[in-house]
Amino acid sequence: MHRTSPKVDVGSASSSVLSVSKLRVGQEAYHLSGVAQSLDAYYTGSGEAAGVWVGGSAARLGLQGEVDPDDLRAVLAGLAPGTGGLTPNGETQQPSARRVPGFDLTFKAPKSASVLYAVSDDPRVQGAVIDAGEAAMRGAVGWMEEHTVRVRRGSNNRAFLAAHPDLPAAREVTTNGVIAAGFRHRTSRAGDPLLHWHVLVANLAQGVDGRWSSVVHPNLYRHAKAAGEVFQAVFRAELSASLGVEWRPGRHVPEIAGIPQALIDGFSKRSHQIEDWLAATGTPDTPEGRQQAVLATRRRKPEVEHGRFDDDWKTEAIAAGWGPDAAEALVAWYAGRQGPGEHEVPWRAADVVFDEDGAPMHVERVVDAEEWVAGLLRTLTAADTTFSLSDLHEAIAASQGAGATVETIERIAHTVLASP
Repeated sequence: MHRTSPKVDVGSASSSVLSVSKLRVGQEAYHLSGVAQSLDAYYTGSGEAAGVWVGGSAARLGLQGEVDPDDLRAVLAGLAPGTGGLTPNGETQQPSARRVPGFDLTFKAPKSASVLYAVSDDPRVQGAVIDAGEAAMRGAVGWMEEHTVRVRRGSNNRAFLAAHPDLPAAREVTTNGVIAAGFRHRTSRAGDPLLHWHVLVANLAQGVDGRWSSVVHPNLYRHAKAAGEVFQAVFRAELSASLGVEWRPGRHVPEIAGIPQALIDGFSKRSHQIEDWLAATGTPDTPEGRQQAVLATRRRKPEVEHGRFDDDWKTEAIAAGWGPDAAEALVAWYAGRQGPGEHEVPWRAADVVFDEDGAPMHVERVVDAEEWVAGLLRTLTAADTTFSLSDLHEAIAASQGAGATVETIERIAHTVLASP
């Protein structure tokens, strides 16, 4: 097996990396009602893990640990919890039918990691996969707080500004972070293993000037692909460090080497439902078309009344020829390797070599920083003469086959920007 890095493709990040959608009023009820009320309920699929607070602005309101439903409803309404209906600025909220309560950011683990979680009988392996996702979610949110989450000050009204030349024009101000509630889910709507995190971001943040206001939400969409790639890179780094796994090129993102693609495909029934609907209706396979298919084929998630709901996953995996024993053997093989290697050597270039039978093999070779940066810049400017800082971070994150921390991605970006 080879630790691999797929070639960077800045313009083709899949919607599977990160989806962003506006929350409707009351939509948080789905996540709050879906929390398991007991350990038995959790293991039978009758609920998911409780939500947790994430973000710098959440901490400034004293929101930490497990999400309280009333607190979540308050911040989505633009109010400070426990104030009797006041905003964090101490003002009375002015109701508006056009106000957006918040945004749902959905991060998905690589499908192979969800399969390993589902098939393994070892709670330590399952815990490592979950921990990797939790760290990746927080890392991606932190990256967005640094580069994406802004509030607006000043006015965009040209007539108003012309009449009041002493007032400033609109500008974006950095913030102290988001107010967000993270909910971890384990299944797709087709009942397949799909570890994913819904991060409900309130449309409210504190600017560094101390005032609270709505976030500049177009930025969330503009930087979604980069944030999604950051999530994937941190996830790979965490699981590489904890289980020693290596990665191979996948259809959307790198996948764990050694987990059969056929099993991954078999556990992708939701994707097949969407593709079948597109084909049957003649709907173009575009982001808009796929969104129509998602809504048209959406069903309630299945539950079981007795026994563990994940027993069926193991039965299906055994029938496909790769059950818990095979998962245990793969993890043991990785654990038994002498020195799994340095997982954060950024200067690796993807390459293809051929074995004695002429079959191609994906490999990596270590190169110097100058050669690596030159290759990345050629990729970034292949279709456009300019690129944004977000484009750069997206490309760097996608290029790190074994994964990378947010700090490493930032460090590489500084190196690239310093290149003549």
